[in-house]
Amino acid sequence: FGTVDGPDDKPTDTTTTGGPKEPEPNMSVVTIVGTMTMSVADPDAFVEDPASKTGIIAALRTSLSLPKDKAGIEVDLDVVDATRRLTGRKLQEKVVKVTYTITLSDADVDAVASLESSIKAALDEPSFAQTFSTELTTELANAGSSHKIEWIESPGYEGSSGGGSSTKDDTSTDGTSTDGDSSTDGDSSTDGSS
Repeated sequence: FGTVDGPDDKPTDTTTTGGPKEPEPNMSVVTIVGTMTMSVADPDAFVEDPASKTGIIAALRTSLSLPKDKAGIEVDLDVVDATRRLTGRKLQEKVVKVTYTITLSDADVDAVASLESSIKAALDEPSFAQTFSTELTTELANAGSSHKIEWIESPGYEGSSGGGSSTKDDTSTDGTSTDGDSSTDGDSSTDGSS
């Protein structure tokens, strides 16, 4: 009796389909769930386009320096009503809500904790929304998609290992406020321009 150490017995990174990888037994596992909102010209078409989800997964992996062997990513996209956001001279009516789940797993507890800390530090950076927007624009262009990202707001995340949640202020990099008051509601945004 022995264990087989072939590729079919290893967890699969399902980033191409958006699912988290399945951790092996005796692995340290941490899940980080986050949301962001993005404006695109046609939110319904963006959500229906398979290149959008694949592009978001690739942009998250690159922006957060996620190793394929230790991190699975799942993404859900929904069209939702916008909340008090002016784009140009018109009120934005619909936006895309992105919910992402990053599942980290490794036999080394310290390695998982270190990776979790680096991900949260990257998400906390004021420049994260701009970095992600740039990566997503590149991924969409590489996939032949014509969707243009107008702005992205990254409200924060939650971690399952006692890390709590992260929030940011409501000032976007295009100089507007997303909620019209001075309260901090936990987001960071970019207008998607370079």
